[in-house]
Amino acid sequence: MNSRTYNSKTKYTGTGRIRSDGYNQKFKGRSTGAADNRRSYVYGTAAPAYAYENQKREYDRQMRLQRQRREKMRRRAARMNIFYLAVMTLVLCVLGMSFVWYVNLQFRITDSVEQIASCQKQLTQLRENNEESLNRIESSVNLDDIKYTAITELGMAYATKDQIVIYSNDSEDYVHQSREVGR
Repeated sequence: MNSRTYNSKTKYTGTGRIRSDGYNQKFKGRSTGAADNRRSYVYGTAAPAYAYENQKREYDRQMRLQRQRREKMRRRAARMNIFYLAVMTLVLCVLGMSFVWYVNLQFRITDSVEQIASCQKQLTQLRENNEESLNRIESSVNLDDIKYTAITELGMAYATKDQIVIYSNDSEDYVHQSREVGR
């Protein structure tokens, strides 16, 4: 081999320059510095020809791997977008149903309050009518007329002392008559 030495990090680029671990100005804008450029320049065609082929194959393989990674990330992002869309759709549906349920509940409460007010108004009206009817009945009843009708037309008379029977009841509930009361 000739007097040019290569360290383990340098690569032949096929243009007469050897690239170390960073790129110089000609290779995508990354520079390894002026000292590296002076050391890495090759005069003539001393570098072996197969290094270019290997470097090209390696570069193509890396580009293929990068494309595959990008495609994999794109598919993953698309799956995540679909998942995100599904979750957000579900959340929006739940929120929508909750809103509809809440509005329906408010309408039912309002309707119940209106029904209660209507029933209270009817109750007040019925109580007033009942009071008026009771007053009219009480004012139309005359006890003297009832007493006269009972004595003259129906033949009723006041009970005498011998007709009154007094019973003592040990229990304080009620008295049940099982047979005719004897005289």
